[in-house]
Amino acid sequence: MGTLIGRGFAGGVYSITSQPRQISDHRMAQNLFQMPPFWLFVGFDGSNYRLARNSLRMPRQSDRNEGATVVAKRQAEPDVWVIDETGADELLSLGSPAVAWLLTLQRVTSVEERLGVLLDWLSFQAGVTALRFIDQDGRVRMDTGPETGTCLWWRIAGSEAPGLFRIGDDGVVDVKKLSLILGAAAALLRTALAYERAVRSARRDPLTGLQNREAMEEALLAELDLVARHDAPLTLLVVDIDHFKHINDCFGHRAGDAVLREIAQRLQARSRTGDLVFRYAGDEFVVALRQTDEPGAEHAARRLRHLVERAVIQHEDHIIRVRVSVGAACARAGDTLGTLFERADQAMYRDKADPLRIPLAAGPTRAGEPAHGLQGQ
Repeated sequence: MGTLIGRGFAGGVYSITSQPRQISDHRMAQNLFQMPPFWLFVGFDGSNYRLARNSLRMPRQSDRNEGATVVAKRQAEPDVWVIDETGADELLSLGSPAVAWLLTLQRVTSVEERLGVLLDWLSFQAGVTALRFIDQDGRVRMDTGPETGTCLWWRIAGSEAPGLFRIGDDGVVDVKKLSLILGAAAALLRTALAYERAVRSARRDPLTGLQNREAMEEALLAELDLVARHDAPLTLLVVDIDHFKHINDCFGHRAGDAVLREIAQRLQARSRTGDLVFRYAGDEFVVALRQTDEPGAEHAARRLRHLVERAVIQHEDHIIRVRVSVGAACARAGDTLGTLFERADQAMYRDKADPLRIPLAAGPTRAGEPAHGLQGQ
């Protein structure tokens, strides 16, 4: 391992001059993936490394000679380091235990498991005590270890880099071993992230972006387990668009798609943190309300109807307004996913068939108006 490539903003060196936690990690991740390059040559000498840099050229061959560099100690502030992906052959320089570690990394499948194995090996081989990993979507996937005075950002070279690593550097980290291990782990992290994205995509409705029926069933089974073990209140709302076929027949299926997207966006945007929103089928949505009992369910159903029915949806030259039917059911002891959904679904059909139901498009429900489509305990 002889070279490292660094990157900096505007063709120069980028250093974090404030404390790392004062900087937005999501924005940092976006910026670091788009920075123009500068080049660094690093020669390793024991536990220290020697650094020569020039932001306007590739490293000269003379820079690669052991005595050509002038910096022989670690910098006081963190830079961004980009390293080449390495293979198993190069990892063998760390000895036969490195092969066993690589096999362990291959056996586990999730991103978190692979990061855990990676951290164990970095700690054992390179002296790393703190690791933060941000994937290419800007999500923090690991943040562990004590705060250190100096942190270095690392990434793997190439457009398919799995993400950014922030390594706590208290002066004892072995940079050569760190580079070999991160480079060898890159491909396995990338495949784990790709598999995770594929699974996530398969559980999303492509039209609305909401989670689909398969994701709903898995999530609600977990919620019902919490109800059984901790008696946690849970309400299920089933939302159905009235006369949706008429919208498709009169305005076309693209108009129907626009209606579905608008309703999904409203449900998602106005839901509370922790609430779950799904597209169940065609014109039917499901909302799971955590920590919500029967009085809260009635209020939520009214608010949701008002939220959707006040929407004015414009598609091409058409203005479309919709009505929805809402049914609610609060989870009971011994409920299964089937029994809970069946009660909410039947309540929705009673709401749809009620001739006295007052449309909410003109304004909010009046105080004292009887609730419809609600079934509690």
